Amino acid sequence: PHKLSLELLDLIIDALADDRDPNTRALPKDTHRALTNCALVCSKWNSRAKRHLEAAITIKDVDSLTTLAARMSATSTVLYPHIICLFLTFPSDGRYPPSNVLTLLPILFRHGLSSINELSLHMPKLSSSQIQSNKTEQMTGFFPYLSFHPPFFRLATPVFSTVRKLYMSRITFNNFSDFAKLLNCFPRLEMLLCREVQWLTLGAVPGCMTRRAGGTFLQNLNQLIVRTPP
Repeated sequence: PHKLSLELLDLIIDALADDRDPNTRALPKDTHRALTNCALVCSKWNSRAKRHLEAAITIKDVDSLTTLAARMSATSTVLYPHIICLFLTFPSDGRYPPSNVLTLLPILFRHGLSSINELSLHMPKLSSSQIQSNKTEQMTGFFPYLSFHPPFFRLATPVFSTVRKLYMSRITFNNFSDFAKLLNCFPRLEMLLCREVQWLTLGAVPGCMTRRAGGTFLQNLNQLIVRTPP
């Protein structure tokens, strides 16, 4: 390997890291393991491989979100420049707590996520037993849809101002209005992928989609991908 130019080695590692899940942008286990091995070869390989290993931060619960926010606050810096994708995953039982990782994000990171250009919202696929349990069980304080507190949309826009790619997988909204208002929080959004995204009711047409908005709704969007269950 030492006989290959650094530029060529970088391209090889970059090609390896391109093998991300097209729906969630997560690295497959085999790819993650391969990049980890690359990082152990030498300092030059470590630098490039680490860039891809840490390019996406996965936040699975409120505790991991607050821990990251505290760490950033302690260093008085924004997210490290090589972190370009924020991967938010919700509980695997298909129910959303009122204070979930998405709704808390604009509060904890109100100073912005300057390096983030990809955001992934992911709900794991439910098993048949979980689906049946959700039909018969009622958990106090939990919702079957992603809920938003009133100030969220006002606070979210400056935080998501750098995001250009948004991936949503198996996300349920209370109504179409909430879905549209969330999209309106991404003024520079260029690519939107929706996989099994749904809403329970249509709801009123939000102001951001009316003529009064002056045609500014998703004005930079040039790629829309919608995937439904097979």
